[in-house]
Amino acid sequence: MVRLLAELERTVQELEKYGHVGVPSLQADLRLRWTVERGLLAGLTTVFQIAEHILAAHFRRFPETYEDLLIALRDLGILPRALYEQFRGSGGFRHVLVQEYVAIDLGRWPRRSGAPRPASASSCRRSPPGWPVCRTAEGYT
Repeated sequence: MVRLLAELERTVQELEKYGHVGVPSLQADLRLRWTVERGLLAGLTTVFQIAEHILAAHFRRFPETYEDLLIALRDLGILPRALYEQFRGSGGFRHVLVQEYVAIDLGRWPRRSGAPRPASASSCRRSPPGWPVCRTAEGYT
């Protein structure tokens, strides 16, 4: 788990370098687009690996889909509702990145704003039962 959290932190730090990049830049620069898409795929894959570990090791739950992982974390109170809303749909988006990366409609590129997001992967701390709890801009949840 520590390795996965460290990898997520590294991925988030790298992706933050591209937070200013807009759709026109992604459309014009294939290398940039591939970099961002690969970073998103790596980050989402790590998030889902962490979710699977938490649910299997601590709750003996084995959701069938990525979206079900997020729902289970939300329902158990591990993933705050606002953060769940930010991540909702990311399982399908990950599938698009893996299976249909050539056909991504950049006009529908996900831009979620307004919902709190973890400041970084290192903002997750371990709660007493042993799963990470993330800190949003508003504090720990």
